[in-house]
Amino acid sequence: IFGERYTINQLPNPEKKGDRRFITSIKMESAQYDLLRVQFFNTDVSGFNTSPDFTLTGNLAFFCGVVVNNANRVFSGQWSTGSMSSTGDKTISFNEDNCLGALQKICQEFETEFKVSQSGGNKSITIGTFGSILGTTFEYGKGKGLYNLSRQTLNDKSVVNRLYLFGGTKN
Repeated sequence: IFGERYTINQLPNPEKKGDRRFITSIKMESAQYDLLRVQFFNTDVSGFNTSPDFTLTGNLAFFCGVVVNNANRVFSGQWSTGSMSSTGDKTISFNEDNCLGALQKICQEFETEFKVSQSGGNKSITIGTFGSILGTTFEYGKGKGLYNLSRQTLNDKSVVNRLYLFGGTKN
C-alpha cells in the first residue's frame, strides 16, 4: 500500500452493523514490527549469544550492528544497517528486551531517530533525523480542529514461537 509492504499479523476484527452491513478492521504492520518477534541478546555475527541481561559499550554503529545480528538470527540475512552519523561511545544496559525495544532505547540514549525501510525481502535500519516539525497546533473542543483522540497500547506479548532456557543456581 502506497509503495510500502505491510504484513497482517493478527486476525481481523469483523463487526456486524446491520443485516447486510459489516465492517472489518484489519491491522497492517510495517517491517519494524518484525523486530518485536526477536529477543535481544548479546549476539555476535556468528549467532553466539550469552544472556538477555547484559551491558554493552560502543558507538551508534556498534549498537545497530548488534540489533541487526539479532534480527538476522531469526530472519536469516534479511536485515542490514543503513546510513548513520558517527558518535562517541555510551554504555547501555539491556534486560530481556526485544529488538524493537532495544532499538528504541538505543535511539533514546543517542538522542536520535530510526527508520526501517524495505526493498524486496531486504530490510534496512537507518538512523538520523526524519520528518519535519509542522507549525500547526490542534486542540480539542468546538472549532479547534481535533474532534476525537484515542490511544492504544502496542501489544508486544504475541504468541511464543521460540523458547529460550537459561541455567539456574538452585536445584
